[in-house]
Amino acid sequence: GRVGAALEMLTPVDAVPGIYINRAFLLAMTGDLRSAHQALDSLKVLRPEWERDVRWVVSVWWDNPAVVLPKLRSLAEKASRLKNHTCFERLLGALARPGKPPIVRGLAVDCDGMSLDWQVRVLARQGDIDGAYERMGQAFPKNRQGHMFLFYPELKAFRHDNRFMPLAARLGLLRYWRDTNQWPDFCADPDLPYDCRQVRTAMPAGEGVH
Repeated sequence: GRVGAALEMLTPVDAVPGIYINRAFLLAMTGDLRSAHQALDSLKVLRPEWERDVRWVVSVWWDNPAVVLPKLRSLAEKASRLKNHTCFERLLGALARPGKPPIVRGLAVDCDGMSLDWQVRVLARQGDIDGAYERMGQAFPKNRQGHMFLFYPELKAFRHDNRFMPLAARLGLLRYWRDTNQWPDFCADPDLPYDCRQVRTAMPAGEGVH
């Protein structure tokens, strides 16, 4: 969850595709969409097919929904992501409405076939935090390489919920943060309803990172 430190490690940028992909994701996560798209412009020179897919991901998750919606189908076609098009068309359409977006409960059928982490992200982004926690209560895939999605911007309200630290304990994250004294960026959020370092939660013996 240390997004700022991760971004610092990518400076200066080596001219390899993976660095540009990671840099685009991290910049988008911090809200710097302009720099994220500039990183993707550099990636386009090296791997245009990768750039199309990564630009679609950055756009549908972190760009302005009202800006992305009119060009969503074109982005999906270029990235071969049409199977996800209807799900994100529904999501971005709800988020792009004038005024405060309504809370949408549950997943649309079009979104239900996505991976567990994407389902959690969709639910959280549409304001259904209870639904997101219900999904996370399912068996977490053992083949995942990490829990980075938990620190994406769309999960801010998910993290600002008192259920987050018990979840972090179950996933082995809380033990890591305490053992290393390296706390994730969100722990410094001024409106966080709990103190990361002082939270008390039961952690089952032998629980570790999946």
